[in-house]
Amino acid sequence: MTHTLRTLAPADEAAVHALWAICFDAPYLPALHALDPDRHRRTFVAARGDTVDAVVCYVPRQFRDADGRVERVGGIGNVAARPEARGQGLVRRLLTLAAEAVIAESCAWSLLFTATPGVYERSGWTGFRTSWAEGSLTTAGRFRVRAATPADAGRPAELHAGFNATRPLTAVRTANDWIPPCARLVRPRRRMADRRGQPGDGGRRHRDPAHRRGRRGPRVRGDGRCTGGPR
Repeated sequence: MTHTLRTLAPADEAAVHALWAICFDAPYLPALHALDPDRHRRTFVAARGDTVDAVVCYVPRQFRDADGRVERVGGIGNVAARPEARGQGLVRRLLTLAAEAVIAESCAWSLLFTATPGVYERSGWTGFRTSWAEGSLTTAGRFRVRAATPADAGRPAELHAGFNATRPLTAVRTANDWIPPCARLVRPRRRMADRRGQPGDGGRRHRDPAHRRGRRGPRVRGDGRCTGGPR
């Protein structure tokens, strides 16, 4: 049966959730996806009858570029294909639709996270290297560690905004990003991006000491129109 490539319909959501469950050990994805009120037009599926064989999503976000300037970015994510449907070019075709939609939404570049960079290289993304610090957590020392309270609500936002004010490839968070419960969840470790068809190093990324050392960084799209991340 021929596949139909189209945007997500409300009736497709259960099938997409089931597909993510097959491909990812990430039960939070449906709830995360539901946070976007425009998710139906920003999600593309390859459907075969009532079966969804592949899916690609995007969400526009504010990110800092390699020079620390804030730009509108298309976050590509939740890319999945049913195992028996792989090798047919479905994801590549859906990525093309997503890239066109990202451009139409006036995004300067696109960013994605992946553990399979080759898939995206074939679709025009280019990788860049990232780095971070690694080590053991220090003892508490003169700092007192305690549980957060409602009175602390504004402090993490202030700290995040100040520390990342000019850091490349950091997200500009809105008030909604700080609303508990914090289901804005950590993304996979690899990132991909490009900059108006001129792939760069995307700046440097430094992780907190507790994180594992990463391997080679992600890939980035460079088609001269859209540059560049589960979104």
